[in-house]
Amino acid sequence: MPETSLKPVRGAVNITFGPFNGHVYFFHEDGTYSRFNRLTCELEYYAETAKNWNGWPAQWKFPQAAVTWDNQYAYFLRGAEYFRYDMVKDQGDPRQPIEGNWGLWPGGWLDRTDAGLYWGYHYGQKRRKAYFFRGDEYFRYDVKDERNDYESPLKTREYWPGWPDHWQKVSAAVDWGNGKVYFFSGSEYLRYDKFSESVDKGYPRPLSGFLKEHKEKLASESKSLLFEDQIPAGARASFVATVRALAAELGLRPNWLMASMWMESGFDPKAGLKNGNFIGLHQLSLDLIYRLWGKTAMPDVFKGVPFDQLTSEAKRALADGFAALGYGQIHFVGSWLRAALKSFKATCRSFDQLRLIGFGGLGLAQTDRTTLAPVVAKGNPRYDLTKDGKLDVAEFRAAVFDIIHQKLEAKPVTDSDVRHTLG
Repeated sequence: MPETSLKPVRGAVNITFGPFNGHVYFFHEDGTYSRFNRLTCELEYYAETAKNWNGWPAQWKFPQAAVTWDNQYAYFLRGAEYFRYDMVKDQGDPRQPIEGNWGLWPGGWLDRTDAGLYWGYHYGQKRRKAYFFRGDEYFRYDVKDERNDYESPLKTREYWPGWPDHWQKVSAAVDWGNGKVYFFSGSEYLRYDKFSESVDKGYPRPLSGFLKEHKEKLASESKSLLFEDQIPAGARASFVATVRALAAELGLRPNWLMASMWMESGFDPKAGLKNGNFIGLHQLSLDLIYRLWGKTAMPDVFKGVPFDQLTSEAKRALADGFAALGYGQIHFVGSWLRAALKSFKATCRSFDQLRLIGFGGLGLAQTDRTTLAPVVAKGNPRYDLTKDGKLDVAEFRAAVFDIIHQKLEAKPVTDSDVRHTLG
């Protein structure tokens, strides 16, 4: 049975790769950790840290700070030492001193660091960053250069808008991967928006409401889906029912599917028809449509003819025929996703990972450093945040929600609401 309450948090890591993909791990002062399932929004269990994290330092009951990095490691800090854990091999390394291994670490911080936060690409910047907190201060760390960006720590309250006056320290922080960051302090938590760079309204809240907040997302999803009002009334009920069934079959959230189609086509079945290369609700390629249709009821005129031997007129007829399916295209989207997930041999546990499937799937359940195929970067310059002609998973993840933010700026529903729902 899932747990019903979250204990005060002393460290948190959000794992988006490898065998632990789709889970957030919280660490607690009593020597236990808990696991939160991002898909089901359930706190699955509590267990003893030392008995379940291989190589955990015997002297440590709990970490003072925890942070996931852009590679396959999570880092845990306590006092003047840190402990590196390989989340793919499920094995920790011997403890090491912070001094000499973490560039320009503040000298006065070698006895305690309260929280760590891997931020990834900071919007408007071209480098991955992390933040560390102690008391009412913080500093920013450059992940690539492995060094502190600041000459001296800054006051958190002065540079993080909306920061609560009564918070004397941060006990844990975790990026939720949807443009939202959660901070914990004793019996309270708050949600910070990376786009507006401010604390969301209505926070901080009692820690007792953390699980409820996430359960409410699922409850809302069971009543209605994102953007379903953009589907014509005559097709809506059948389309939404198919989306829900497909999501349940594939282990996805239905809102992820809805938002992905909204990003691709705005729910226009004829989107892309003019150029004829990528068409319909999820902008499937014409050759993929041909392969999928060949397994069902392909019109006789196409049967037995390889795609590369089709005339331009035949390809145009194929595109027109697919567009004419209207919202029935969702069945093709389902066939494509089934085949893609099977071929990638990886689980999809977040919205940005679902988006990756449409870009070749190379980075699915991989670390932030994983580089996507060059053709993906070339064909999608909007995702190349660093403008270096290359595209890694961290850039892709940040760009997905940046695009949502831009597309929804003038809409009645706020991008913040949508991004929270997708997280």
